[in-house]
Amino acid sequence: MQKNDVSIGKKCQCQSVLLGDVFVGDVVALYENTCIVELKKCAPQDTAKALEFNNRFVVRFEDMVAT
Repeated sequence: MQKNDVSIGKKCQCQSVLLGDVFVGDVVALYENTCIVELKKCAPQDTAKALEFNNRFVVRFEDMVAT
């Protein structure tokens, strides 16, 4: 995705280097090249790591796909 395709509240599928699999979440903040995504659904093996980071991850726009 590009920055102009992303808006606060938008649901997206993302990849983070901190998690083993893709996850689905909502955009909660926008920055120059990244955004903060609040995790809504992830793989079972990533649940503990998601809780460790309070279900929020910084994600690059190129690591996101609209759902």
